[in-house]
Parts: sequence; C-alpha cells; structure tokens
Amino acid sequence: MHGENDNDVPIAEAEQFYIALKDVGTEAVMVRYPREGHGIRESKHVVDQIDRSIVSGTKSISRSRRRRRTRAVGRPVQGRLHEMKPQERQGSA
Repeated sequence: MHGENDNDVPIAEAEQFYIALKDVGTEAVMVRYPREGHGIRESKHVVDQIDRSIVSGTKSISRSRRRRRTRAVGRPVQGRLHEMKPQERQGSA
C-alpha cells in the first residue's frame, strides 16, 4: 500500500519491493492510493487500507495455524509453538 504522491519514499521503491516479493514466490498485492502522500488520509482510502490489512492478517494467521498443525517443530510453551534451538535438539543445554 503506497500513496502515489509520497515525497518521503518514492513509489518506485514500493514497486521494486513488490516485484521482488513476486519473484521469490511470495503472495503479494500492490495497492496505489491516488492523491495520497506518505500517510493515508482520505477516509475511503483509510477504510480500504484497514479492510485489506484485516484480510491479510486473517490469511496469515490461518496459514500459520495450518503449518503448525501439519509440521510443528519444537514443543508447545504456554499454548504457543516454541522453536527449538539446535543445541536443544541435540539434547545438550
């Protein structure tokens, strides 16, 4: 998500980042907001940005939960997955 009139970070940088994400196979969407600068101000754009963030976060959490169920590595700690350090895997502390 990027404002087309951003004077702090040129939109070309956001486009390059998007292309790099796609090149390595990452699911990504590039959103350009017209008339916006570094911060999104127009109410319709703010609502769109929030909606997209919620959808993206929900997808990310869903993928994370699926990965944990199918190939959990480590041991549960207080309801969360704890990634074991190499020395823990080998049994040495």
